[in-house]
Amino acid sequence: HRADVQYLSLHGDPLRAYPYFVGHADETGTGAGAGTTLNLPLPLGTNNEHYLAALDRALEALTAFQPSVTLVSLGIDTYGQDPLGDFSLTTPAYLEVGRRVAAAAGHLVVLQEGGYYLPHLGENVRQWLLGAMSM
Repeated sequence: HRADVQYLSLHGDPLRAYPYFVGHADETGTGAGAGTTLNLPLPLGTNNEHYLAALDRALEALTAFQPSVTLVSLGIDTYGQDPLGDFSLTTPAYLEVGRRVAAAAGHLVVLQEGGYYLPHLGENVRQWLLGAMSM
């Protein structure tokens, strides 16, 4: 409902993925905030290339909005071996995602939230942070 807050989200299509009832592409904000929400529901099996293309679309919107602070809810459940996710990102993708986000974001706050394949979770987060710190 607010024009001074932008929400961008790359996530599984809510027709098949949690939370199932929100996050549709046609949900773009209401009232003063109309147009400040960009939901990018992605298909089953989304790979590095397709994820990065969707990320670029979100980052174009971020750059146009020019926020003073960007809060990233970092979900590593996009990893190909994650038992709860259904994307197929690989560890090297996280370095590039972190780099692209930091290049576009300015002041950045990162909260790690999703990621359930514990053997690779730490390295995937580390790669994202290394990418962000490279900017």
